[in-house]
Amino acid sequence: MQISFFDNISTWSKNSSLLKLMVIGILFLILLIPQSMVSSLIQEREHIRDEAIKEVSSKWGLEQMITPPVLNIPYRYTFKDEKGLLSEQIGYAHFLPESNHTKGALTPEKRYMGIYMVVLYNAVLKITGNFAYPNFDELDIPISDYLMDEAFISFGISDLKGLNEQVLFQLNEQQLFPNPGLNSKDLFESGLSCKVKLDPSKKVFNYHY
Repeated sequence: MQISFFDNISTWSKNSSLLKLMVIGILFLILLIPQSMVSSLIQEREHIRDEAIKEVSSKWGLEQMITPPVLNIPYRYTFKDEKGLLSEQIGYAHFLPESNHTKGALTPEKRYMGIYMVVLYNAVLKITGNFAYPNFDELDIPISDYLMDEAFISFGISDLKGLNEQVLFQLNEQQLFPNPGLNSKDLFESGLSCKVKLDPSKKVFNYHY
């Protein structure tokens, strides 16, 4: 009996391992299509969520880094420029506090943007510490070159938009109100600063804010 062409194809398809592998491969590729669509949708939703968090946080204040206060005293120094001429410049001597203690409380607050919820945190901090009167003998700078009347306190704050209230800085009997901006960016890129008077008769300057 003569076997037809279609019978040969049917027999071959039933017994062919290669065909079975090809069918499995095609089914696998077909199943990848909805998986790719779901992954794309998830990435899109994650992007929208991240944008919502970024927008809400930018109005409230981004991640904060707050440094201890630093005492800064300007001084004059001379140097030779490229032409060999003497020029005068202003430098800054920086003095860290001898002690610094921070206490605070964090209060979470919820904000909504569309279907997304963003948790923000409001921090109330109380910072205390003290400075010793600067020991100028440790620096190779003549005492006459210091501009003591231009001394100032600076604080590093990464995002000034996060401040809700005016900062009151108490240094011994002095009540100071720091303003945004830094005379020197040797230590911080952004923050607050205020001028301060140093009394040589006092060896310790206690502060709180």
